[in-house]
Amino acid sequence: MDIKKRLENASLVLKQFNEEDYLEPSELVSISEDTGVNDLSKIAKTIIYIRKRFNEGASRYEAFKSAFPERCVVTDTDAPLGSKDKKVGDELGRTTIELKAKRLENSKLYKYIVSTLHTSLYVTYALDRMKVLDLSLKKIFDERTKDRDRIEYMKVFLQETRKPEKAQELELNVNIQNNDVSIVQIEDKLDKIASRLQGLDASKVIELSSKKEG
Repeated sequence: MDIKKRLENASLVLKQFNEEDYLEPSELVSISEDTGVNDLSKIAKTIIYIRKRFNEGASRYEAFKSAFPERCVVTDTDAPLGSKDKKVGDELGRTTIELKAKRLENSKLYKYIVSTLHTSLYVTYALDRMKVLDLSLKKIFDERTKDRDRIEYMKVFLQETRKPEKAQELELNVNIQNNDVSIVQIEDKLDKIASRLQGLDASKVIELSSKKEG
């Protein structure tokens, strides 16, 4: 199937699930090509599940019912364990639906999409993250900051400078610029600063923080 036809199919799928505002047809096709999953509807439904879980705070049960309603009902007399007393068309038990949701979360497709979204957000907000982290560092190295507060700033700094798993695998060789600041330079700076603090206990970190950078 040529790319034009695939984009047309992707557009139809997104309209079917009211996902036009959240995803472009080209993005749906790209996910399909990268994961080898040709079922565009399955990809769209997985994205709905992820959005329900992460953006709306829905439970596994609620998110799976919303994204995969057809998989939440008994389809034959040899239904899964926990639904043997139910008729075809009845809703499966909550435990069974939650198990299906957990299996989805263990799938390569789910992990790929979550990892891609995480990486995309990390890069998109890299410059804003730097501004916040710079403010945090000023507090860490400010002698007027109380030790108790300094430790909290350090915790925030160390947590926020961890790269998403997929970001560690990516090689940002392209010179991506925003206001003449390179994403690659930002990554390098974060790594160098974090390496100075990582693995130290509180007393060592405080001792290091009281010293000016050399």
